[in-house]
Formats: sequence, structure tokens, C-alpha cells
Amino acid sequence: MAAGNTAYRYDAENQRTAVSVDGQETRYVINAQPLLSQLLVRTQPDGTQTYYVYGLGLIGQEKPGQYLTFNEDFRGSTVALTDETGQVTEHEKIKNIIQQKIPNGID
Repeated sequence: MAAGNTAYRYDAENQRTAVSVDGQETRYVINAQPLLSQLLVRTQPDGTQTYYVYGLGLIGQEKPGQYLTFNEDFRGSTVALTDETGQVTEHEKIKNIIQQKIPNGID
């Protein structure tokens, strides 16, 4: 499937296995066995791999030289990512996504 300069590749179980943007491909390894599929490994166009760690839910992600922990609110929604020292590293991006308006205009 393609959209503009973006193309998607899916496996036989309809799990996305790659996305190509302007010729730069990011590949995914998916565990399709749980009720909701789990992303296990993401390989960037430059070869950098990010590994995702699960317990009862998504716990963390590991890439060269960095481990980030997913922090959830009472609903189980990710509200921040913290590094090994406990510093919040990805809060603002997540906050902006959460604060987007939904189609009916409710914040």
C-alpha cells in the first residue's frame, strides 16, 4: 500500500512489517500472538535497532546506549518516558498528542 512518497508493507496476518518514506525503510518485528500485537524490534534506515520490553504491558525500549521506561497514568496510558537516571525524556511529545482535540471538538 502506498500514499504519496510513503509505502507500507504487511505480512500474511495483516501486521505492518515495514514503512518506506522517500525511499528510507523502517522495518518492524511483530509478536502477533497476544490479543493485541506487540512491536518487538524496530530497525531504522541507518540500521539502528530499538528493542521493546513487555511485562503485563509495554515496560521499556532499549537502543544503543539508552534504555527508556514507559510511565503510565491510572488508565494505563503512557504519559512519559524516563531514562536510566529517572529524568523525563519524552514527556512533551506525548503531552502534545494527548492534548489534541478529537473530531467532536472536546479536548
